[in-house]
Amino acid sequence: MRRMDKIFKTMETFIGTRQAEQCRSHHQKMEKKYHDFVTIIHNLRIQHYDTDDIDPLAADIESSGYPLIEKLATIAELTE
Repeated sequence: MRRMDKIFKTMETFIGTRQAEQCRSHHQKMEKKYHDFVTIIHNLRIQHYDTDDIDPLAADIESSGYPLIEKLATIAELTE
């Protein structure tokens, strides 16, 4: 069902150095390790930004031209 979604194509465009299938494969590995999307995002913020604050991650995504601020805000609410 996820293959029907275009999220991995969006990830491919955002990352730039990986193909959609590689993004999908990596996402599967992260889901196996962290069990859900909210936990993946939470750990991403801690590992790459040394904070649980959503603003640095949101700024990176927004600077690349992807309006995901509303979606990230919803995820932030779920982690609180």
